[in-house]
Parts: sequence; structure tokens; C-alpha cells
Amino acid sequence: MLGEKIIEKEYFMEWRKRYQEAITCIDDREAKMGILQEELEKDLNLVGATAIEDKLQDEVEETIRSLRDAGIKVWVLTGDKIETAINIGFSCGLLENDMVKFIVEETKIENVESKFDEILQEVQTVKFFFTIII
Repeated sequence: MLGEKIIEKEYFMEWRKRYQEAITCIDDREAKMGILQEELEKDLNLVGATAIEDKLQDEVEETIRSLRDAGIKVWVLTGDKIETAINIGFSCGLLENDMVKFIVEETKIENVESKFDEILQEVQTVKFFFTIII
């Protein structure tokens, strides 16, 4: 999962000092680091999720459905062949026949940026979408 939150500079500088102390501790270093990491990882706003896997995991379809029900837009970024990615998308419940699908098949960054600009214009009216980049 990807999350974010705004942290005041003063707070971060104080936290970083404590973290530097924790990573140099001889006793309970991992535990002290973990406590400080958890301190920053609380109250995050969900931005998205990411994963790298060649096989479908348990409850993938339910998880995708929950994300979509929560209003989270789902993107797929893959190096697979388009047909393979689409077939997997349907098999795990990510794709449905009534969805609008955007496929980006560009290799030059300026073309990708241009295509994304086009898609972003159109996306304003779409509830769910799917993108493949090769």
C-alpha cells in the first residue's frame, strides 16, 4: 500500500535525530527502529497499492472489488503482452466488460506523456479505468 501524510519540518528533524540514535544502538536496535518507523506510518492517507507477482494470490478478486468499491481507481502497469494482461485482468475480476480501458503502447517518454495527457482529459468522466504500458 502507498500512503502519505504531511509532516512538519521541525517534527521530522526531531524524529530523524531519534532515528539516527536508534540505528546506532547496540541493544534492541531493531525494536527501537521499528517503534520509530511505526510512529511515522500512522494516520496515512491511502494513495494506492502496488505489487509485483506473476501469479494470482488468494482473495485478489475480493481485494480489487473492495478497492473499487472504496472509489479507488485501479491502474495496471505491466510488461506482459496486451492480450495476456487483459486476460489476467478479467480472470482476477479487475476488468469487466462495461469498463472503459485505456491502453498505452508507447516507448518514447514524450509520447507516453502526451498519451497520458489525452487519457487524463477523458478520465474525468470515467469511474473505473485500466491502463497497460508496454
